[in-house]
Amino acid sequence: LISKVLFSVFFLKEVDKRYIPMHIGCAVSFGFLLLALHCHTWGLLVNRVTVWLGKISFSIYLVHFIVIKRTSHFILPELSDLGNYAFVIYFAFVLGVTSVVAYFCYKYIEQPGVQIGRKISSREFSFRSLPKLLSR
Repeated sequence: LISKVLFSVFFLKEVDKRYIPMHIGCAVSFGFLLLALHCHTWGLLVNRVTVWLGKISFSIYLVHFIVIKRTSHFILPELSDLGNYAFVIYFAFVLGVTSVVAYFCYKYIEQPGVQIGRKISSREFSFRSLPKLLSR
């Protein structure tokens, strides 16, 4: 509740922002939100979908620009007749495609890479075993 109140106060135009800059106010509000989520999980923010997105978030970060760059040339012109809804439709499309591609990158590139990294950093690693690690 404190986070909601602080966040809404800093977005009201009538508030004088000379005393507390907006970026400080937002940071404090976000800190209270994190504290509230730590004490009590909220189903809208903590559920199976958001946990899954959190697992593949690094892959999403790596893939999203490629998906946007590759799809914007042929999707956006088709959506131009829809006006304001074009952005929402394109966002949903990019989110869906990015999530699928990121999942496969996570499963077939990121996880095996982490496993190889763990084996390399362990004491049982030797350079003779490297071809065997990479062949799995």
